[in-house]
Amino acid sequence: MPRGGSRPGAGRKVDPTSKRQQKLATKKVKAPAAPKKAAGRGYTLPSGEKSPDAPEGWPFGTKPPEKPAEPPPAPAVDSDDGLTDEQRAGLTPLEYLLAVMRSPSASKSARMTAAVQAAPYMHAKPASVGKKEAKEQAAKKAGGRFTPKTPPRLVAAGGKKL
Repeated sequence: MPRGGSRPGAGRKVDPTSKRQQKLATKKVKAPAAPKKAAGRGYTLPSGEKSPDAPEGWPFGTKPPEKPAEPPPAPAVDSDDGLTDEQRAGLTPLEYLLAVMRSPSASKSARMTAAVQAAPYMHAKPASVGKKEAKEQAAKKAGGRFTPKTPPRLVAAGGKKL
């Protein structure tokens, strides 16, 4: 069942050499109108802000946006992991997490967080076995017609090698 609606690029293409298109191209674009003065009381700018020469009690418009305050400084990182800068420089991220986890001077929450983050890299999940692999493993366990047989036991020698 067809679905209606306009499609991008559909329809008749515009011919730039046609008289109508040339006429539209030569039309002048009107400039935006300048803000009007409101009966001697001050200006309201097109952006909705008060103009600088508006009186203090001018009720229309908003105040211009103030400059944002400087961002607060970054929090200081406490180095309660028990490592010196030289020791910390050559560590991999996993080694660093393990050092934090084993550090007695670190807080309990920091040690727990480090342990949780390091655990996936220490203990691998067992791989899931698919249907075909499970079938092959079961066939190997069960044996079959073409599996190698166990060698016969030497009964005459009492089970000892000759």
